Amino acid sequence: MPVASGDEVLRFAQDDRSLEQAYAYATGYMSGALQREAAQAGIEAFTGKKPKPDWTGR
Repeated sequence: MPVASGDEVLRFAQDDRSLEQAYAYATGYMSGALQREAAQAGIEAFTGKKPKPDWTGR
């Protein structure tokens, strides 16, 4: 069975929602994603102008 990516999960979850509901869902999804350790490492690498994120095996 294929595994859906985060983008696919987000897109399919919005199919049966109104535009306002879809925006609200996407906002919550993205803000949750930004809390993940890997996302924080990527953001810190970008803002700190590091050559690459310091990921810890994730």
